[in-house]
Formats: sequence, structure tokens, C-alpha cells
Amino acid sequence: MLKYGGAPVAREGAVEPDEDSSFEWQDGHFVWFEVPIKSDSAAIPLPPGTTLASNTATIFVAWYPTARLNKEAGISSVASDNFPYHEMGIRIPVKTADGAVYWHVVYILVDDEIALLLGRDMLGTPKKMAEFRFNDGKTLTEEGGSADFSISRRGVDVMKFVGTTAGERALDSAVPGLTDDDQTDLSVFAAQFPLHFGEGGEGAPMYVEWKGGWELLESREVVDAQVVFSQEAEECIGAFLEDEVVRAGALRWNYGKSKDLRSRPTVGKVESEEEGREYWEATYQLKYGGLV
Repeated sequence: MLKYGGAPVAREGAVEPDEDSSFEWQDGHFVWFEVPIKSDSAAIPLPPGTTLASNTATIFVAWYPTARLNKEAGISSVASDNFPYHEMGIRIPVKTADGAVYWHVVYILVDDEIALLLGRDMLGTPKKMAEFRFNDGKTLTEEGGSADFSISRRGVDVMKFVGTTAGERALDSAVPGLTDDDQTDLSVFAAQFPLHFGEGGEGAPMYVEWKGGWELLESREVVDAQVVFSQEAEECIGAFLEDEVVRAGALRWNYGKSKDLRSRPTVGKVESEEEGREYWEATYQLKYGGLV
């Protein structure tokens, strides 16, 4: 029996899992939108050996009323525990030397430490904690509903977004950056730690790809959308993203079938200790240090 100190606590809006569902994240409430990447993209820590595949980033902000994170980690003794949480991620398209294109998360915030720790340990995603104000109710996907949200961290306003939920989108229509292609996500696993490859390159961080299954429940356009990113040194995403919404939407979906995120094929590794250390320093700077 696994013993751990992160047992679930009562949280407003939490929903008990549907045991008949094959999805571990159920009825997730999302706002998604696309923004231009600034032409001077030096502030983005790209994985070594990759280049930007386009000049547009996709951002999602979500509330998961049901999230069985320990089940996805394969910890059967606490698999039914529910850890509802909010999450925001910035995904950029990157191209590897062989021409393959992936989504890479450069910045991601959550408000539950279990989501933070498992995201890092399982997928190598650069998560950190923040505070969210978000429309958790199903009114998010009602016509005329509010898609407004704000996120702050340590007293700094990371992002503010306003918008109004509008007309329905067909459930079989593509959601940009989420369901619109066959691109998998790419992580540099072990990017959270200072790097020392060891003799012969042992211990070099690996590139891993992963993708969760999904079921779209409801989807709408969001109109009159506006976003403001932080320009503060501590949370500097405004250094590489424009305050301009290209298009936006709101949806509800189920995500992550049992075991699918545990399949993470290795597609290469960081080739040199020098570039690995440079990448780690850049990601650390973005996550914790801010602009210099």
C-alpha cells in the first residue's frame, strides 16, 4: 500500500469520477486561444536542435473537476483519488532536425501540487504553482457566457483574458492546437534538474513524445476576446507573445484515456552537455528567474 501525504481535500466544484468512463480527466472546462509569437523569439527556450515551426502559439486554460492523477501514474492503491485543479499551458510548434513537428509546452501553471509533481515526473513538463480566477461552471459553454479569467503568481498578474462565449462549433470541427492535427507533444524529460551527462553521455535528457485521447462534449466560439500578458520580470511571457488574440473558443471535453499518457516513445536525446545545460538554464530562467 502506497503511503503518501498528498491525500485529496474537499474542493468546491469537484465531481466524483464516472467509473464507467475510460477517461481520467472528465468534463474539463477549457478556454483556448491563439496568439502571435513575437518576431524576436529569443526569450523562448526551444529544445536543443529544434526550430519554431510557425509564428503562432496556442494557450489553454482549464478547470478539471475530475482528475484521477494517481491512476494515470499507475498507482493502483490510490487510483480512485480525485485531485481537481486548474491549469494553463503555452504550447508552441517546434520542428526537429528530421522535419517532424511537435507541440512543446514552454510554460505551464497549475494550482495543485499533485498535478505539478506528476506532470514533472511523468512527462517532464515545466509546471509551477499559481492562483486562478476562472469560470468553473458549465455556463462557460452557454451562448453569452463569460470566458473571462485571470491568473496570478506571487502577487504578479501573469495573464488577464476577457471574452464572450458565442455560436456553437460542430463537435467534429478542429480545435486549433488541441484536436486539429496529429501532432504529438514533445518534452525534454529531466529538464527540471541541473545537467551532468556522465561519462559517455549517460544521463543525457531524452526527448519523449506523448498524446492523450479525447472526447469533445461541447464547443463554441469566443468573441470580443482580448488578452494582456505580464511584462514583469518575474513572469515574463509578454517578452515572447503578442497581446493579440487571433481566434478563441471554449469547450468541454474528456481527456486522457487510461494508460495512454504512460506511453512516451523516446525520439532522441540532447546531444551535448553544453547545449543541455544552456537549455536547462533558459527554462529555469523563464520559470523562476524572470528576465535579466
